[in-house]
Amino acid sequence: MRHFLAAFLLLVSSVIAPAVQMIAADGLTIRPSQAITNELWVVANDVTVGGTVKDDFLAACVGGQTGIGTARLAGTFQNDVW
Repeated sequence: MRHFLAAFLLLVSSVIAPAVQMIAADGLTIRPSQAITNELWVVANDVTVGGTVKDDFLAACVGGQTGIGTARLAGTFQNDVW
């Protein structure tokens, strides 16, 4: 039953939000010359945005061993920022 539920949720999420990017990394940097066109969810120690994010942006800065992450949001956001 668990496998069925996981497969069902994966299928439903791909139909509802096919253009969502999910990234888990030590850090994420979007340079001023870069543009992200899809909704973006990020879990990283540090996040720096200098470019343009055209859809929703969700970032969780977890900070590694210290537990204190850094978010530098200097770019252009054309939709919601979480």
